[in-house]
Amino acid sequence: MIVGRVTDPSGAVVPGAEVRATNAATGVAAATKTNEAGNYALPYLMPGFYTVTSEIAGFRKFERANVQVRVNDSVELNIQMVVGDITEAVQVTAETPLLSTAEASLGQVVDERRIAELPLFAGNAMDLVHLAPGTVNGTDMRLRKAPFNAAPSQFSTDGSGNNANFFTIDGVSNVYSDGTAPRVAFSPPQASLSEFKVQTSSFDAAIGRTSGALVNVSTKGGTNELHGQAWWWLRHSAFDTPTIYQNRSGLKLPIYRDNRYGLSGGGPVLLPRLYNGKNKTFWHFTWEANKFGDPNVGGSMTSTVPRAAWRNGDMSDLLRLGANYQLYDPATIAVAAGGRYSRQPLPGNVFPASRIHPVARKILDLYPQPNQAGTAGLTPPRVIDSLAAGTFLARLADATAASPPHLTDGSVLMRLARLGFVPGQLFALETLSPDLRLAVEAGHREAMAQIQSARLGGNAPRNGWRTATTDIGTYGNSYAARAGVAFGGLGANPPADAIYPTAVADAGGQPFDSAARYRIRFPKGTLPPVNAFWSLTLYNADQYLAANPANRYAIESRDPLVTEPDGSTILLIQRDPPPGREANWLPTPASGPFSLTFRLYWPRAEALDGRWVPPAVERVP
Repeated sequence: MIVGRVTDPSGAVVPGAEVRATNAATGVAAATKTNEAGNYALPYLMPGFYTVTSEIAGFRKFERANVQVRVNDSVELNIQMVVGDITEAVQVTAETPLLSTAEASLGQVVDERRIAELPLFAGNAMDLVHLAPGTVNGTDMRLRKAPFNAAPSQFSTDGSGNNANFFTIDGVSNVYSDGTAPRVAFSPPQASLSEFKVQTSSFDAAIGRTSGALVNVSTKGGTNELHGQAWWWLRHSAFDTPTIYQNRSGLKLPIYRDNRYGLSGGGPVLLPRLYNGKNKTFWHFTWEANKFGDPNVGGSMTSTVPRAAWRNGDMSDLLRLGANYQLYDPATIAVAAGGRYSRQPLPGNVFPASRIHPVARKILDLYPQPNQAGTAGLTPPRVIDSLAAGTFLARLADATAASPPHLTDGSVLMRLARLGFVPGQLFALETLSPDLRLAVEAGHREAMAQIQSARLGGNAPRNGWRTATTDIGTYGNSYAARAGVAFGGLGANPPADAIYPTAVADAGGQPFDSAARYRIRFPKGTLPPVNAFWSLTLYNADQYLAANPANRYAIESRDPLVTEPDGSTILLIQRDPPPGREANWLPTPASGPFSLTFRLYWPRAEALDGRWVPPAVERVP
């Protein structure tokens, strides 16, 4: 946008003067007239250089060339007319570049020259946002390819915090909503960009919808001249040299191939003998492809796909894994006691093929057929527990490509590097010496035992309950605690937010048995002390929710719990529903052992310092 005021030599305003801005590259002009206050505005101008003219009877024509308008700019150009004949002209040929004084926001324009000439490792121009002053990278330095929008979106400006930015493309929202972490939705090819602006202090109402930066990308358009380009960018492991650790271990470089290539062109629309689009109609086209193969990420990745029987609704083989794999018929949902709902199990765990929607069948056809046997009967923890040392480290190397290690993991990575382990690169145990292989395998066995011990850690049992109040929620470099929690339950909150008393045996020390009946009695006034709410959940031997006909998996403080005449509250854990006490009932699985876990959200001080512990679980005769 170009705005300003037209005045005469005495400073008086000149209403009705025509002001015209002509794009030097396209010849397209925008015109307006000054209002009664002598003000004018030329909005919606494409970034570029303009020649601005103004004329009105009784004054010489004003002309100024090379007025630069950048993306999202409001350029102020005040014009002073000179008395004279309109056929005469006053040309301004050299003057200080105009400042953007018509807006309060601050930012940095990344122009076409920087986009074209600055090195971009992944070819994603969004990486250039860090040229703006006050911009800080909010993640690691991993490859920022255009399709991977997490890393290019993770930056903060002027202390605004991570994931607080907004993105537009040619003024239109360009945001992919990912919960509390909005990301750039589309990163155009480098050759398709005219320029973009990183506005780090968004005070104007038009762009003040975010606490962080506004990144406004302007794409290229055609001009009166025909321009085009082609490119091919290649990265290949054949051009790389081994690291010092790979040389020391005698490892070969893993194969890496990355080809990025494309075409771009633009100009006026010309239809011989029919239409000449110069100064009027233009076209621009960019096409880019990026094919890359990395055996350390995709080539060695194992994914799960549905087997042939599953595609036809037959999942009867899942029942061999346990009752928690029982499927229920959604067409049989009915109201149950206590304001809950129940469903009937699918006979034989087979969903009728006649009820599979044609669209669902088409989606299933998109999955490839399996090319190797699956890990039937193995839950994720058991899969990890069953991995050989070499396979475990190879998969760990794969995982670090998608989730790079934290900077504070440097010391342990240096130790692993002595084995030839490099994050994101292929690890092969067979390349190590026999003695070193034996040591790695022994270390792997010992580590798995430590993880199991850490999973069952926490304070010493009290009333049969273990409660972890340290090394949980925030792990730092306590690798055993981190692995133990991940192995048993993926993650946990810090103790100030929640604690998780867990029991696997009754008051007599006997493991819980699904065929038995149990109760937990809370004397009056001794229910779990929380500022939010509490719950009790039952898990099977694999730490999964245990399937049951009542479709109930937890008791919580918000349930209409029944209170005994003496004011106590008794929770019942058994297979059959207790008459009149369904609200206090937690069903047990069809068979096998189980565990119980309390969750106390926003626990009070007496729960954190150990003055309160859950009552012992009593076996009912």
